[in-house]
Amino acid sequence: MSPIRILDPFTTNQIAAGEVVETPASVVKELVENALDAESSQISISFKKGGLEEIRIIDNGYGIVKSEVELAFQRHATSKIYTADDLLSVKTLGFRGEALPSIAAVSRLECITRSRNDDVGTRILLEGGRAIAKEEVGATVGTEIRVCELFYNTPARRRFLQSIAAEAARLSFLVTKTSLINPAVSFVLANENRKLLDTRGDGDTLMVISQAYGRECARAMLPLSGADDDYSLEGFISNTSWTKTNRRFQTFSVNGRLVKSRLLQEALEEGYRSLLPKGRFPGCVLHLKADPRKIDVNVHPAKTGVRFSNEKELFNFIEDVVRQTLQKRLKFNFFKSRPVSSRATLEEKETEKTSQGIISFEKNESSDRPFYAQVDEKPSLSALEPHTEYSPGGTGVEKSINEQDAEKRADYYDSETPIPPLTIIGQLFQTYILAQTE
Repeated sequence: MSPIRILDPFTTNQIAAGEVVETPASVVKELVENALDAESSQISISFKKGGLEEIRIIDNGYGIVKSEVELAFQRHATSKIYTADDLLSVKTLGFRGEALPSIAAVSRLECITRSRNDDVGTRILLEGGRAIAKEEVGATVGTEIRVCELFYNTPARRRFLQSIAAEAARLSFLVTKTSLINPAVSFVLANENRKLLDTRGDGDTLMVISQAYGRECARAMLPLSGADDDYSLEGFISNTSWTKTNRRFQTFSVNGRLVKSRLLQEALEEGYRSLLPKGRFPGCVLHLKADPRKIDVNVHPAKTGVRFSNEKELFNFIEDVVRQTLQKRLKFNFFKSRPVSSRATLEEKETEKTSQGIISFEKNESSDRPFYAQVDEKPSLSALEPHTEYSPGGTGVEKSINEQDAEKRADYYDSETPIPPLTIIGQLFQTYILAQTE
């Protein structure tokens, strides 16, 4: 049996780096979060060879005091928490004090920084986590960090990375999402001197969405806002006409931190229940705020995960805000098949099926029978009673178009809902309700 011994500092730094620094994108994440914590209003990110050859991040934050530059690259050194109790109410993006030393441990790193209290800047060079040079230099207030030859001393780590193009896409994806939740900060992203993103930093989220995903996506966004005693939620969700086959266009922040959360995704999509076909997902940029004591962001070294103390209540809150937003903005009545106050657990959603391929609507005033659209095993289209009109702002099946008064029909055209009266003609594939306009 091998004897027990304490690992040397170099090895422990390598282990810590493995927890925090997995890809070039994780390097960018840590450095950008430091820049945001430093109250930067402008952040420039550039990279080469997918970030493996070089990553350079420049910010105009408050910088590092000259006497603390070397200390910033020591493990467990941080200005963001002081006691274990502080972990219960973390208000900054970074707090572990491991990002800078972990990145320096697996790269050749140069840092030029100047604090607002210093007349000159400080330049420090590190290789494999060891400081090899330090000097005073002229610099503006802020910090510039250049990470070169990432994983040069851990070749095994490099072999587990994807292609240069894939790593570049992962890095760009991260910066794009970070810019979406920080619209008041100007972000510039460049790959091999080719600009990929350039946001104005004026706080206009829709403009950032337009720059990141295009005007069509921005036009499809609906403003959302809601609050209760424990949470507040605001941002934008896409209308039902703009959906994707994956969740890449869903962006969530919790107390300003970009997070991945299955709970938040499921709650969002539950709000769209019965409005979207299976396999289609809405887009969103949503900001959740809550008491830090009810959230645990210390569940993963990279701080991408989050745990909530009362998940059921949060799920219901988000679902209700999303559902009410869609009802108000789109004035759909498909919700009548399921009361707003009802809840569906994740297990119920797994097993729930559509009602035997049958959808029923309210009775026509001139008929005693309800209307159905039955889909057989072979996909086919079954027509409903002709001239039956469904109004997005009405209560179901209304009077025939011929009987509609022109003035009453004009009322259906709402400034917030440019959807004309629809004539329901059937159902297809147990998924689509087919309708036509005038």
